[in-house]
Amino acid sequence: MKSKTATAFVAGFGVAMLLGFLRPAPKPHCDVGDITGEFAREDAKNFEGVRGWAHNARVCNVGDYIVAGPDRRGSTDLLVGRPGEPLLVVQGSDTMLLYERRVVYAWDRAKAVISYAGYDSARQAWIDNIDAGADGTIDVRSTEIADRPKKWEFRIGDRWFDMSYQDGKNGLMVDGRFMTVDEARKALTPAATR
Repeated sequence: MKSKTATAFVAGFGVAMLLGFLRPAPKPHCDVGDITGEFAREDAKNFEGVRGWAHNARVCNVGDYIVAGPDRRGSTDLLVGRPGEPLLVVQGSDTMLLYERRVVYAWDRAKAVISYAGYDSARQAWIDNIDAGADGTIDVRSTEIADRPKKWEFRIGDRWFDMSYQDGKNGLMVDGRFMTVDEARKALTPAATR
């Protein structure tokens, strides 16, 4: 009895798979038009005009998702999202994940820079981390707390320094002395590793 049930299951599964391959998948509905109307939210403004295709895009509805790109051959630009969810944007060498007007992940392959953001609910703060060189080490971070100025910090070696403003210049206080970021890196990085 068990072998008949197993055989029937395998046969049924095989028929279902065969029919799935033989039956053409429904084609998504696509139009050419202005993508900013499809994404009736602020995220669309973050990429509008960056590549000049937002108003002449091929827009396809694939299930609950909207998939869009320029209506021209050879472009690798792409946008994928659905209302109320993060928006994936790929433009040239840049990949970004946007959520509620904030870039929560970005990878610039041309400049080898990766950044990501996280929300610290205990401090009610957004923290952006930047990995310059895409080597797995966070080099710069910023912290945003409502009604406070944005705080920038730079990592040099194993130490973090707050960005400050003095005599019309941005810089870091290193051992009681104000320096530009480049001066601080030179002063704190051993000559053998520069």
